[in-house]
Amino acid sequence: GHSACGAVAGAIANAKLGNLTQLLAKIQPAIKATTYSGDRAAGNAEDYPVKPAKRARPLRQGTAWWIEVADPSGPHVLTVVRPAKGLLGGMRALPSCDWRGGEAAAPLDGDWQLIGAVRHGFTHFELELRVQALWLPEHSLLRPALAGDWVKLADIASAGLPTLFAKAAVLGQNAGHNRTGGERAA
Repeated sequence: GHSACGAVAGAIANAKLGNLTQLLAKIQPAIKATTYSGDRAAGNAEDYPVKPAKRARPLRQGTAWWIEVADPSGPHVLTVVRPAKGLLGGMRALPSCDWRGGEAAAPLDGDWQLIGAVRHGFTHFELELRVQALWLPEHSLLRPALAGDWVKLADIASAGLPTLFAKAAVLGQNAGHNRTGGERAA
């Protein structure tokens, strides 16, 4: 950011310029601690500082479940509110496992289909979330068995899902659309 800054160039060149001398003395320790390639001179600003290579973030894996049910008013999708503590705490989401890898048990028995995977980067790890889908004919029978809110399919894009689950929802919508040949009431 400050490669063209006179103060940085002056600190490197160890300049003594009246009132600027105090400023240069304050930033001199940072200049000395910086890794350089080439000469330490004000004339090669493009060569410094050398940024250390970013560490690879560990990859976690998990599963999200797209549960879509028929309804006279149009298809609905099950959403849940994530626990208040932790990543995406208190946010609406698709049902999912704990993202620790391994096979996770689906929230109910059925003919689950793997419809794809989405990736999302968090500060300390990357997450690959497999998305499995189940399409059911009636939701009135499942409502007591599954905790969460049924959101109309037509409203899922505006339901406030965080990016990770919005990506998964796109997979669910596309898979359902392809499954029915586009003949689905929204």
